[in-house]
Amino acid sequence: VNKTGDTVTIEGLHFPERDSYVNEYEKSFNSFGEDGWEDWSGNLPAFNYYYLGRWVSDPCNENSYCDIMFYGHGGLTYNGKFTLARSENYEEYIDTDNDNIPDLMEEGRFYEHFTVTFDLPFEPYGFSLIHDGDQIDRIF
Repeated sequence: VNKTGDTVTIEGLHFPERDSYVNEYEKSFNSFGEDGWEDWSGNLPAFNYYYLGRWVSDPCNENSYCDIMFYGHGGLTYNGKFTLARSENYEEYIDTDNDNIPDLMEEGRFYEHFTVTFDLPFEPYGFSLIHDGDQIDRIF
């Protein structure tokens, strides 16, 4: 949380971009084989990009919103609600040997991070950050 005059900006922390890591997943598939549609299940090597660019902590991100209350001199207050990121999942099954049975799964998320800006009608001297009953009070 940074302040310049009556403008406050909030930026979240997130993991740096880094390499993927491989997990094995048990998956079931319906695939089209020589005898028509078949059920198949087995372990697939999977490249997982779950933490690539992910936020560091869950509060105030994606489906989690935080309330913030700014305090000014003379009893002035200003309330706001914000989130700092959103994400989208994807899964891709890859058939590397053209037998209609997936041999590899790639799973990941794309993260979009937001910088939230509050243009306040006064210059605040402090704020309270509130999430699920927890509250942190700070003075700028």
